[in-house]
Amino acid sequence: MIAYWGEFAVFLLTKLSLLSISALPLAGGTIAAVRHLRARRLSPYIRNLCGSITAGLVTLGLLFGSLFGDDLSRSSTAAVIFVFVPFFAAGALVIGLVIGAALTRTFPVPAESSGSPPPISAVVRSLVSVPIVMLAITIFGIIRLSIQHNHLVVAEHGTRPETLQYAFDRSVRGDADRPGVLVMLAQNANTPASILEKLGESEFPEVRAWLMKNPHTPIAVVVSLRSDCSPWVREAVEIRLKAKSGSNP
Repeated sequence: MIAYWGEFAVFLLTKLSLLSISALPLAGGTIAAVRHLRARRLSPYIRNLCGSITAGLVTLGLLFGSLFGDDLSRSSTAAVIFVFVPFFAAGALVIGLVIGAALTRTFPVPAESSGSPPPISAVVRSLVSVPIVMLAITIFGIIRLSIQHNHLVVAEHGTRPETLQYAFDRSVRGDADRPGVLVMLAQNANTPASILEKLGESEFPEVRAWLMKNPHTPIAVVVSLRSDCSPWVREAVEIRLKAKSGSNP
């Protein structure tokens, strides 16, 4: 149990760090806007405000389904969308900065009087709450997604036998996403043979099929599934047996 939660924490922190990269353009623009607002520098505030809002719209537009919906499948490879979001958001940030610069030229800001910065109206000041809320939603969604799906990451990438055994036991008890965890355990080359044998009796055909792609699945389990009720599993078994006979004639 301790080993499981230890690897859970390591994978969680790693995943949070990687997914948080997608929020960097939004966070950078928002922080810059807040700093210029506090310094009462209206022109750069407007520029960064526009940049952070456009970056936020792109970030949430691309990630909302993955963070709060069903767009992200159980496979960790589906998280590839998070790789591209920072680039699109950075481009949107630049476009927003250009829009903000155009606005400040179209509507010139008041000149400084007596060496003090011009006042900023309450309405304009309140607009900074828009990117702040967007950033808060994005960060909340990333944390929520990381915690909810991290048990799948542990099952897929865990290395310790006791960790994988605990993950299997949790799925059997119903404490975790049962089919998702079992699929990931079937793929994991570190999964002990004792668990792989039990996975061969799983009621989920996708689990039995993925077992055939695990090089450490006992050959007895492979042969036992040759007459499986699922044609998908039977095809995977034949492919595995052909590969086995080809490497060991």
